[in-house]
Amino acid sequence: MDMNARTRFFAIIVALALPALVSPVASTAAPKPSASSASSDLGGSAQAFSVAGKIDSVDYTANVIVVRVKRTATSITLTPTTSVELGGQQGSIADLRPGMHVHVRGSVIGGVMTAESIVVR
Repeated sequence: MDMNARTRFFAIIVALALPALVSPVASTAAPKPSASSASSDLGGSAQAFSVAGKIDSVDYTANVIVVRVKRTATSITLTPTTSVELGGQQGSIADLRPGMHVHVRGSVIGGVMTAESIVVR
């Protein structure tokens, strides 16, 4: 093959393969939401979170706990459907006290962390 034929052959291969490589239909990876749209979209999809730390404070009126992980304090909103497990038994939000070590799982919607489950350790 001369150099001209090789160049044409390579160009044809690239032209046939390129659409398959960049086509979103051919991609199996799920698209990632941008950070700015996730935090600014109040009606957007939920992002899961998991926090393990010590309860700094509990506001029973506002249904908010503050969990400290090392030097960072995180406010987490509680709902009537938030499950609480205390010593292997079902508990309630009223059982939560400052100083307890907890593992909190939930979702972030519109920048608000909302607990779905709390396990007291």
